[in-house]
Amino acid sequence: MKILRKNIKIKYSYVKFASYIFAMLPLLFFFSGWLKWYFYIIAIAATSMCFYTTFRKNEEKEEHLDIKLYALILLVLLAFAYCFFCGIGRLWAQSKDYPWRNAIFRDLILKDWPVLYDSYDGALVYYIGLWLPAAFIGKVFHYAGLNDDASFTVGNIALLIYITIGLTLLFLMLAFYFNARSQKIIFLGALMFIFFSGMDILGSIEPLGANNYHLEWWASKYQYSSFTTCMCWVFNQSVIPWIVTLILVKDRKIEDFVFLGMMCLMSGPFPFVGFFIYCVLFGLYELVLSVKNKQIKDLFIKVFSLSNILAALAVFPFIGLYYLSNASISGSGSIRVANVVTESVSSNSSSSLLSSGVMTYVCFCMVEFLFFGLMVLRKYYIDYLYYCTIAMLFVFPFIKMGHSSDFSMRASIPALFVLFLLCGKFVFDEKKDSFEKLSDNINDIKANKKEYIMCQLKKYTYILLVLGLCLGTFTPAVEFIRGFRQVSLRGIDDVVTDYIKTLDGSGGIAEDYEYTGYEYGNFVSVNKENTVFFKYICK
Repeated sequence: MKILRKNIKIKYSYVKFASYIFAMLPLLFFFSGWLKWYFYIIAIAATSMCFYTTFRKNEEKEEHLDIKLYALILLVLLAFAYCFFCGIGRLWAQSKDYPWRNAIFRDLILKDWPVLYDSYDGALVYYIGLWLPAAFIGKVFHYAGLNDDASFTVGNIALLIYITIGLTLLFLMLAFYFNARSQKIIFLGALMFIFFSGMDILGSIEPLGANNYHLEWWASKYQYSSFTTCMCWVFNQSVIPWIVTLILVKDRKIEDFVFLGMMCLMSGPFPFVGFFIYCVLFGLYELVLSVKNKQIKDLFIKVFSLSNILAALAVFPFIGLYYLSNASISGSGSIRVANVVTESVSSNSSSSLLSSGVMTYVCFCMVEFLFFGLMVLRKYYIDYLYYCTIAMLFVFPFIKMGHSSDFSMRASIPALFVLFLLCGKFVFDEKKDSFEKLSDNINDIKANKKEYIMCQLKKYTYILLVLGLCLGTFTPAVEFIRGFRQVSLRGIDDVVTDYIKTLDGSGGIAEDYEYTGYEYGNFVSVNKENTVFFKYICK
């Protein structure tokens, strides 16, 4: 047992290195499985060079994280349990969004890459990046002679392990960001991530949510998803964007922005939009500083670094053209600005407060992010990152793609994560200033009325923020409750979450149904030979 109490020093550069590997693997598998050999060589060479240039120099000021071995093991187990109870690995209940996700993952394991559907001249075109490393493991076992079901099970176990590794790296990165000096802060940071959410319980009409134990549709067509909701419903669009956003915010190295963006883009174009806005923000800030300090040349060198140029010219085109071949994007997926008055009225709302579209939007903003923003304002009132985050969260609900709210729900993933970082930093940094200073110097502070009022304000904003964070925990808790409820009612191997099986048109909707591919328009390309990617680039 003594070895378990051994103190381990973990370097930030090691965690960052491993995080890059984790986030880069989907790119490498995509290039090898989808591109013609000469495009593959170009893309792999560019990606490798981007990675090399990122780590060729040692960190100027190396950070260390002190953690006991047993605490590190417990952190891994926490990440594993989180993945497990979110349904990843198909060993526990899954959300009702999984029929399509299981079909995609099964096709990635059982079919050759690229995944093609001859029945309607289609192909799989979706945000498949996070699935690819685990799908490759399942495919290897399938080639070795394992049957379809067993290969799918192996792939799911590999996916559970892969995402557990990613979340463990994320938890360690959070410990560095929060400057954790104790085991307690490391675990509190991880738990705060798991349970961070808007205060949906205040707006939800039903305590456990009208939408199958899902609180977050209380504001009609508006939704900002908690991190646990993302893990249960859209983990493929979330895990890597969280990691690269944390690297972006912590390091703010312009010379690596495009490469980080490509890893984010491989997880989905919507999170990439939010990530891209932060890149532009940091770039503009550096531009202002460069002009002020007469260092434009230095900024120019950073912006047009070898990594940025290679990622933009030899990585982005392949991913971008792949997504553009999707049937929904090429069809009815146009972006538009929603009318807050006509589109946000909740048809099933019994509250007069929510009967007004404008009031729905105002309540949504206050409950989901603005309350937290106001509570931490005194710490970040001169921080441009804070104002950009709040502005993005104000604007995203107005932007729609097609008839759904997917854009605002998923483009907000980086912004909500940054809001979490700001709140977490506030909680861990400001406790001493909010409480200990007041208690240690109470008599002196009371003698100065203005200082006393400011200290009281700090104390109560801190308390209100913590209360708001506690109210937010109901949303993730309901997601976990849904899982336990589903297992008790239908068991673990639930046919409801795996009835489509495949997107090739051989089952799922009806046996005598004539498939055209457009039934799965969000996930496939139809008439693929009419697209640039499949006509010229795909092998």
